[in-house]
Amino acid sequence: MQLSKTAKVHDLLKEYPFLEDFLVAYNPKFQMLKNRIARATVGRVATLENAAGMANLDIDVFLSDIAKEIEKHTGQRPELQTAPPGQETLREDKVKVLKEIIKYLHDGGDLNVARKRFSEAVKDVEASEIAAMEEELIKEGLPVSEVQRLCDVHVGAFRQALDEHAEVEAPPGHPVHTYMAENKVITELANELSRLVSNIQAGEKIDESFREALEVLDRLAGVDNHYQRKENQLFPLLERHGITGPSQVMWGVHDQIRSELKSAREAAEKQDKEEFLSKAAA
Repeated sequence: MQLSKTAKVHDLLKEYPFLEDFLVAYNPKFQMLKNRIARATVGRVATLENAAGMANLDIDVFLSDIAKEIEKHTGQRPELQTAPPGQETLREDKVKVLKEIIKYLHDGGDLNVARKRFSEAVKDVEASEIAAMEEELIKEGLPVSEVQRLCDVHVGAFRQALDEHAEVEAPPGHPVHTYMAENKVITELANELSRLVSNIQAGEKIDESFREALEVLDRLAGVDNHYQRKENQLFPLLERHGITGPSQVMWGVHDQIRSELKSAREAAEKQDKEEFLSKAAA
């Protein structure tokens, strides 16, 4: 077996369960591994490099100590996988490109151009690495609102790659399982609202479409409960373990969606076509 900085904490613990006690004793930051919610969320996507960064550890020393612990229990020392020449600077280069794209958007640049540049720059990274870059950008002083501007770019650039990844699995009743189930319902309602937006835009069955849109918006109002539970259950847990950037960005997205849903409903009640299309299509 090879041990690398890109190995997932979840996969490592699954193969070597004894490493849980080792890591918890190794650094106080890893106490989160004892929490089943953290284990099912952060642990599933975090790499050993992410974990080392969170605990301010030297990644090479960290990997070496893990290898020694594995050898102690199994009698076999895993081979440490080293990065190819130039790989060490890849992350820094991509963060630099992200900053350039954010500045470009801030100055009024075209979103499609930014999306293309983003896709070309970070097409080979995973969602967890994007979250790590957001974290780093915010810690360096970039306003959360500016990082939030890239959310649409994230989705557009990573849709195919994310769809190809296996979904995170969580048992029924687990908060993460509930979040995911609710996300599917929210997506279905958003798609239905999108259909009605198209009808109204085309001038088809205006009165009926607005009536149905109000019914869909009534059901979508439940998204606030979904957001509040994430904000009060998941975000504090992430923040206790030093992961603050992504949750701040997501909270901003939540507030934006809340505002747009409220405005869309007000417009639908007045059958204000222009305002409704502006807010509901967002």
